[in-house]
Amino acid sequence: MKAVVLRELGVPEQLKLEHVPDPKPGPGDAVVRLKAAALNHRDAWIRHGLYAGIKLPVILGSDGAGVVEAVGEGVDPALVGSEVVINPSLDWGDDDRAQGPQYRILGLPDDGTYAELVKVPATNLVAKPAALSWEEAAAIPLGGLTAYRAVVTRARVQPGESVLVTGIGGGVATLAMIIS
Repeated sequence: MKAVVLRELGVPEQLKLEHVPDPKPGPGDAVVRLKAAALNHRDAWIRHGLYAGIKLPVILGSDGAGVVEAVGEGVDPALVGSEVVINPSLDWGDDDRAQGPQYRILGLPDDGTYAELVKVPATNLVAKPAALSWEEAAAIPLGGLTAYRAVVTRARVQPGESVLVTGIGGGVATLAMIIS
């Protein structure tokens, strides 16, 4: 498959289109053929070396939407062919309020969505809303998760409460406004 691979930190030209092996689903996994992937500021931070735990080479990209192409052992084969959005939050842990020690985000250290195919836990897939284009669906995951956790999980905003959302115009802020 083709993928955009980061082998050296620095300018955008460090991102190279390469041929890499297709991912294979392991137990509990699904392989998704990406229809759209979104750029997240996290990707720029990683490329500039401004993110913890950088390992190279890596296929960046946390956000994406596509069609399930294959599933591993223990996953319902009926999922193949489904249109999905990828939840990039991997192995959160047992506490809804804070991530556990195994938590990571798709796109580092695990290869991400800047590829034709991506392997993810099947439990991290949700049905793509029919009303959204591929691009719209791909733009929601990480920003949406961040906004949801801020408004619902951390702040525990209740009906009737007022919320000041700063930075309106950015993706997380816009999603926080919608959720509030």
